[in-house]
Amino acid sequence: MSKFYRLKNWEAFLIIILLPALIRLNLALLTSTLLPSIVFTMIWLVIVSFWFYQLTNHFSTGHLSKFELGVFKINLVIFNILFIAVYSVVVLWLYTDISGLDVIFEYLSQVDVFLKAYMLLTLLAIPFTASRILIANKLQKRPELKEYYKRTISFLLFPIGIFWIQNEIIKLSKQEFNPSKIRGSVLIGSTLLMCVVAATSLSNSEFHFDKGDQNSQEWMDANPAFLKIQQQNDSLFQNMEDSTKAYYISLESINQYNAGNYRNAVNYLTTAIELDSLNALYYFSRGVILSEQFDKHDSAITDMSIAIDLKPTDWKAYFKRSYCNFLLGKHDLAFADIETALNFNEEQSNSFLLRGMIKEQLMDTTGACKDFMKADSLGNADAFVKVLNTCY
Repeated sequence: MSKFYRLKNWEAFLIIILLPALIRLNLALLTSTLLPSIVFTMIWLVIVSFWFYQLTNHFSTGHLSKFELGVFKINLVIFNILFIAVYSVVVLWLYTDISGLDVIFEYLSQVDVFLKAYMLLTLLAIPFTASRILIANKLQKRPELKEYYKRTISFLLFPIGIFWIQNEIIKLSKQEFNPSKIRGSVLIGSTLLMCVVAATSLSNSEFHFDKGDQNSQEWMDANPAFLKIQQQNDSLFQNMEDSTKAYYISLESINQYNAGNYRNAVNYLTTAIELDSLNALYYFSRGVILSEQFDKHDSAITDMSIAIDLKPTDWKAYFKRSYCNFLLGKHDLAFADIETALNFNEEQSNSFLLRGMIKEQLMDTTGACKDFMKADSLGNADAFVKVLNTCY
């Protein structure tokens, strides 16, 4: 571990921050389950914690009390044990049918607030104490607040702060650089490879969606966690109202979308719709993903139409259906919807921009320019470009 103190700051950044993040991303992209990435996260956290632990030993100083350093180490150990234990229970609950896990999971749900509070406080205390260790060693005295608050900020901004932290560590460890071209080439090459794999995986993501067949079992089989939610017999979930189940499943669809797992996001929304078929938001959200991520505009129009039937005053659904029809070249239908959207909300610059684009296709250049100028007056940057290109 002491060799780590000889790394350049950019090498430390790649090893501790960027490479682990890329590996975790690729594990999630290349597999149909989140299990590998969760396990990797746990391993990564242990390794980084061990580095912090060694930081205490390597830069041990008589200017900080043994009690403070002891609490720091104990907190690191407890935090890791707690993190691994909780994540292990969650993973086992999702992917296995071990008896007794339902009771444990229900208990964890009840103390969730306290666990999060402890972990947050610990995550703040660890960089706080680590910065005190470095500054005390540097100044050879007990540091005052003004002498280490900047270093604490560097730790809190760890991905960027590592560039400054590592420089401090190098100076304190009195190590001289022996630049290794092989090590640098391997790190840069590994990083580039991970970026290429991630980009390739994202671009090759396939989406098989047949109109009218939104409940394909093939889709469901791709996500063990999804099946677990459906099949789970624990009292906490099964005793919920269907609308409540749908709500929690829709929240998971948001997590999947933010993680780039768009197919899974659609899966979750489909199940939410099965449980609560009168919620317009679920249809709207699914339609947005189908249109924006997979160019399934016909299917998106179907979802938007249902959303409009359920919530006739939702201007966003009219706007989205209009845009899908515009992309499909159905300009008359698109124009009718965008007119309705503007009737419900007259302050949306994107609506005026879209109506102008539709009028432009209908050979109404004068009307298009009026809409482009209106959108521009509302602050739409794209409309300004359209005004320059179309109206002058």
